[in-house]
Amino acid sequence: MNLNTTRHLFQQNIGSALERRPVIAAASFENAKDAVHSEAGAVLLMKCNVNQLMSDDFRTLSREKPVLIHADFLKGLDLEHESLEFLKTHVAPAGLVSTKGKVVRAARKIGIPAILRVFLIDLTSFFRTVDGVHESDPDAIEIMPGIAPQVVPRFREYMSLPIILGGMLTNEDEMAAAFRHGANAVSVGASRLWNYDPDTSHQ
Repeated sequence: MNLNTTRHLFQQNIGSALERRPVIAAASFENAKDAVHSEAGAVLLMKCNVNQLMSDDFRTLSREKPVLIHADFLKGLDLEHESLEFLKTHVAPAGLVSTKGKVVRAARKIGIPAILRVFLIDLTSFFRTVDGVHESDPDAIEIMPGIAPQVVPRFREYMSLPIILGGMLTNEDEMAAAFRHGANAVSVGASRLWNYDPDTSHQ
């Protein structure tokens, strides 16, 4: 499959939702309904299993808002090619998130939009991440920790992908800083921040 296909799907199903409200509500399956009913533009399921994804509850939620699945924490499937095909056919998530470049690229090859989650420690890890992004070619990247928004302009020098900041964001000031430094969206697990709106909040 042409990898431009997932670029289009990402923008159509996820990017457009995040343009309206650039917050991703990170949730478990147990509080996914609250996440979907919040003002967040999209939902990231951090913990779930295959049976939950096959349920009517998941199908209902995914019709209301783009729901992404964190592939690294998905129980019940070893994410090889056949498992990804199963997810695409029987679950049809809006996209996958993974720290593994091979999962990201394999998902994109079969038409599932994919976000590469990366962790920054120092300058060496920054350049290693840049190389990894170019190799895995995700539709977007999520940079952790999100409390270091100053890295966003530096990444912009090397790539034009949508950039999400996530991890350790605990208040509106930190979220505002993420957007001030050019993040396209933030991913946050604290439910009190799911309704954050950068257009109406003081930055």
